[in-house]
Amino acid sequence: MIRLIAWSVGTSFLFSIVEMAVFVHVSYLSIMPDLVLLVVLFTSIHNGVVAGIWTGFIAGIIFDFLSISPFGLHSFVFTTIGFMVGKVQGRYHIDRVFAPAILAGFAMIFKVGLVLVLRGVFGPNIQVYSVFSRQLWIEMTLNIVFVPFVFGLLNMFPTTFLYKRFSS
Repeated sequence: MIRLIAWSVGTSFLFSIVEMAVFVHVSYLSIMPDLVLLVVLFTSIHNGVVAGIWTGFIAGIIFDFLSISPFGLHSFVFTTIGFMVGKVQGRYHIDRVFAPAILAGFAMIFKVGLVLVLRGVFGPNIQVYSVFSRQLWIEMTLNIVFVPFVFGLLNMFPTTFLYKRFSS
């Protein structure tokens, strides 16, 4: 399990660097997909609550260090999403594209709601999404479009990212 979490967090770190170094220069209106969220989703869907929580927590802390958001914001959001999605693991048939794309959309909506609640608790220094802005909907669409690519990439390494199937 530790190896799985280490690989997931390392991948999240690399995706964070890609988001902040590459996507910033090629994105439309500075909107980019949340690749770290997709790694947390993949880990939670395929490995359950514990892996989702730890991956979300550590990847969130790393993302908080790399971004200008308040420390602990992404850690809390990714941990909560890792827990919620990890509860789904094993209850439903999760195919390769359709169900993960739906979960990515719901995770983005949940993230927006959670950040709104955190802003109400901690004040205005937390940036929130405007529900009526097209930036939110473009980012959600980008997350859904990137699901097959991220999940396909991570599925190429089953012994690294899928703990339950290969551990005995």
